[in-house]
Amino acid sequence: KSSMEHKVDGVLKIKSYYHFVKAVNHYLLGNGLENKMFIDDNCENFKSYKEALLQEDYNELLKEAGDNCTSEIMKFANEYNSEMNAVIIFTEENMSANTSFELRNLALLTGKLGKTSSGLIPLKEKNNTQGLLDMGACNKVGPGTISIFDEDYRRKLSASWGTDIPAGIKECHTELLDTNAIRNMFVFGEDPIGCATDKSIMEQYFNNADFIMVMDYFMTDTAKMADLFIPASFPIETGGSFTNTQKVIQEFSKEMIQKVEKVNYTVLTELLELFGSQQLFSLEDVREEIISLLPGMKEQDKHQFNYTIVDNWARMFNYGCDGLQKQVEEDFIKSFEN
Repeated sequence: KSSMEHKVDGVLKIKSYYHFVKAVNHYLLGNGLENKMFIDDNCENFKSYKEALLQEDYNELLKEAGDNCTSEIMKFANEYNSEMNAVIIFTEENMSANTSFELRNLALLTGKLGKTSSGLIPLKEKNNTQGLLDMGACNKVGPGTISIFDEDYRRKLSASWGTDIPAGIKECHTELLDTNAIRNMFVFGEDPIGCATDKSIMEQYFNNADFIMVMDYFMTDTAKMADLFIPASFPIETGGSFTNTQKVIQEFSKEMIQKVEKVNYTVLTELLELFGSQQLFSLEDVREEIISLLPGMKEQDKHQFNYTIVDNWARMFNYGCDGLQKQVEEDFIKSFEN
């Protein structure tokens, strides 16, 4: 049940978001309702995506989507396809990665992506998640979300950072943790143990580490396992920027004097100096480096259709893995229980 149900035009109870979206895409393709002009001009991999999806059993997709979805899928698909200004808003907390891919495929099939007042708005669980991705938190990309497998880009990074850049790490972070390949852990402003969906697995990862450093505002469950704990300054004590889910950078100013001796970026730049970096000493230096690594103006790459085989729900953390957010949300819920 949702307290917002009275505000919407209709409510559809879905058993599987993943199968629902794939069934919608299957229906559109099976009835020739895709926006062929948009796809031909702006997309790649359409033919292979169409062939793979249409080989799937449509009735099986309907069954997995939910017992009451058969007629609703056709209604939803036709209404969404014919709507001039169609925006799909969803929370990443409730969607798997492959469901997100299929939602993007839906926006491409109907020609909604990139148009004014149309497209996708994925709401992230933690602010600045997009900023982390844009700065290269994923093992397959660098700053500016440029593929780390691009040889010219690696040469650019090597020249900027003064070190050789490997041709990408094929294993994701979880795979590296599963094989005990990560021996030294530096955790900045997150509480992976306290926010884990399976605390025992996360504790094992940290028990396998040789050295753990945690930098945070409070003594979290993860901080209790640290060999070294560094107190962090709050964003309001430093100023800075967040990148929202539409990749818009939002700057804010410092409003308070910090309680700790060194603010976050000072700690980070001094750590980099200890590791041999002699080029970042202020926020201005950091900003200049970021700008120098961002992609220049070029012809827009075409959108890629991504066919997915199965749902891949693999949620490891609640509260965006943030101890402060966990505390705020839990206190908020408790306030209604008393």
